[in-house]
Amino acid sequence: MGFGTQAVASTTVGFTIYKYDDNFMSVVRQAIEKEAGQDSDTRILMNDSQNSQSMQNDQVDVMLARGVQALAINLVDPAAAPTIIQKAKMDDVPIVFYNKEPSAKALASYDKAYYVGTDSKESGIIQGDLIAQQWKANPSWDKNGDGVLSYVLLKGEPGHPDAEAHSQAKATFELARNLANGKAATEGTQWELNNKVVRVPYVGVDKSTLE
Repeated sequence: MGFGTQAVASTTVGFTIYKYDDNFMSVVRQAIEKEAGQDSDTRILMNDSQNSQSMQNDQVDVMLARGVQALAINLVDPAAAPTIIQKAKMDDVPIVFYNKEPSAKALASYDKAYYVGTDSKESGIIQGDLIAQQWKANPSWDKNGDGVLSYVLLKGEPGHPDAEAHSQAKATFELARNLANGKAATEGTQWELNNKVVRVPYVGVDKSTLE
């Protein structure tokens, strides 16, 4: 278990990363630590779950025993969310899941459970709409003249994973900090909460950038 910011902080939030050697989650972890480093009132306890759900369960037990005021959990197995929620619920500790989404039923089982992550389905639909618009506007793209788009390769913006990682990290840290201090999850932040879920942009495309 790693300590984030200095021990004089008045608020402690417990974090798990499902495994440190995942490239994307490594960037997320560094971004979370950076966010915490800029807040002298908040200390984080960071844990590497090493792709083991049983280890993560034990880490949650330890953090709760140490009196964390909120949890931020990157699940190893999304199906384990009810187990983690039950642990947090017993101690009345709020929890923010991030990156790996629990079921809606699991989130609904605890009024202090939330999720931060992307909406890849919405992004895919938006990308498909953009491609359809451009296909109609550029007849020359139809190389064989059959009127059918036979193949398409979708690629995210260069450098996008870092941007997505930092957005997830910032949202997760800010929600967990608010909840740890007894505030509404998104109070004073830029994030929009919908059915206990905050969606951050995925592959650089969302409704605000559709044009």
